[in-house]
Amino acid sequence: DRVRQMGIEAYLEEQLNPAALPDPLAERITGNLLTLDLSVPELFALGKGQGEIAAELIIATLARAVYSERQLYEVMVNFWSEHFSIYIGKGIIPYLKTRDDCDVIRTHALGNFRDLLGASAKSPAMLVYLDNASSRKEHPNENYAREVMELHTITIGNYSEDDVKEVARAFTGWTVARGRGEYLYNPNRHDDGAKTVIGTHIPAGGGEQDGEIILDLLALHPA
Repeated sequence: DRVRQMGIEAYLEEQLNPAALPDPLAERITGNLLTLDLSVPELFALGKGQGEIAAELIIATLARAVYSERQLYEVMVNFWSEHFSIYIGKGIIPYLKTRDDCDVIRTHALGNFRDLLGASAKSPAMLVYLDNASSRKEHPNENYAREVMELHTITIGNYSEDDVKEVARAFTGWTVARGRGEYLYNPNRHDDGAKTVIGTHIPAGGGEQDGEIILDLLALHPA
């Protein structure tokens, strides 16, 4: 009835500016969930079990889907959560996924794709889930390299197995600070040699910027 009264165009404009839309019921429910606003070290110090932390994120997700006035925003949060999927049951990810939900998905859900892609690439939850946190120049882990192309960006058929290996080299050293649960670039783990990805030459000595070049290349790729 409200949408009929105000008109679909006005409703869509309202939904496209969720920050200006009052959301008292969803905020009242999620406001009772202590873990949503805590940093990873604070979550560690809180003493709650992984299951309880995961449960609060699940409750918040459901409450927002059902009760939020910001329905377009919540649909896009759900869409990007599925797109940049992270399994909450792996290792310490329950301590990391709440921050990923807030700082990566919810922050960029209606924003710029390259910003979202970059935030996901540096998300401790994603780095742990796809094993890039343990990737080093002696043994580059290919899990994130493969998924960032196959699932997150350009899809199968637009890259080769050699590209997977080169992208894995580019992201060596992108890891997680132990005990803090924050993104950390470790230059001692990084393969600083020259690389070629999807026909693009990346000179030696680029350090952390190698990964940023890859993300630019993927975000701007026609596929």
